[in-house]
Amino acid sequence: MFERNEYGVQREIWIVDEKEYFRKGLKNLVELYYPGNNVVEMDFESFKKAYHAYRDNYPNLIIMTPINENENTYFLEKAKQQGTKLVLMAQQTKEIFYFRSLELYDGFLLKNMTTKQLINVLKSIVNDNDVYVHPDIGYELLRKIYRR
Repeated sequence: MFERNEYGVQREIWIVDEKEYFRKGLKNLVELYYPGNNVVEMDFESFKKAYHAYRDNYPNLIIMTPINENENTYFLEKAKQQGTKLVLMAQQTKEIFYFRSLELYDGFLLKNMTTKQLINVLKSIVNDNDVYVHPDIGYELLRKIYRR
């Protein structure tokens, strides 16, 4: 999906979601459009085990759905410090606003994005060090700010 790093090593991508069909579908999509990356899909329990095992070897990209923030914030902060790109992908816009650590994330996506849009956004986040907020999420965020 993404260019290899400066050492020619393939990138590692984690997809974290409770719904197996979504994880496997997204994994297949990423592998189809951008082969040559190590894409790992896991549920939240596996995620907790993986991040304990990967204390010094963080993935390049984590795509995750909203989960218990308190349990995972420390790992996500460490991963971010090591250069991991974090993307939060929600079913609905309101799921995003339960998080207090929004500054950790490089992207806020919705699961109903088109394939082309999703692939392009992920690529720009990883390769171009870009950030992205889905327009529906941006709209809701602005509504919350201006209604205070």
